[in-house]
Amino acid sequence: MNDFINGMFGFTAGVIIWLNIIKLSRDKVVRGYQPSVIFFFVLWDIWFLYYYPSLDQWVSFLGAISVIIANIVWLFLVIYYRDKK
Repeated sequence: MNDFINGMFGFTAGVIIWLNIIKLSRDKVVRGYQPSVIFFFVLWDIWFLYYYPSLDQWVSFLGAISVIIANIVWLFLVIYYRDKK
């Protein structure tokens, strides 16, 4: 049950990040961007790719994958639009 709940938090985080991606794609403007924050969370999620399977928490693992993918897409869009001024 704990794996399922944690995994649902992961999937929800992924959805919320995708909402940021949609907003950034529409606005094409980056404001308030702090690279160290997203870098930290991408590294943390990469750690989860090892950690969750070591605990046999596969739903959490899938949730972490959804967050990693969303964070990487968001990071690339931030870099792309930041340099387009």
